[in-house]
Amino acid sequence: MGGAANSAHQIGLAADITAPGLTPRALAALILQSGIEFDQLIYEGTWVHVGLSSGAPRSQVLTASFSGGHASYAAGIR
Repeated sequence: MGGAANSAHQIGLAADITAPGLTPRALAALILQSGIEFDQLIYEGTWVHVGLSSGAPRSQVLTASFSGGHASYAAGIR
């Protein structure tokens, strides 16, 4: 599987999602425009990561890029 040991996935506060009929980019944009509160929204190319928080949400929006087995992140949906 992989992923960070401190990932919100590990404690049930995050999911990687897709939606039939929407590209992952369109899904990320729809979530962003919806007003739904989230801690992190990450457009990851083939899916969207949605993370929640047990505290105050950061409302962080990122786009992931992958190269050589490593991820880098840029602000916003690109």
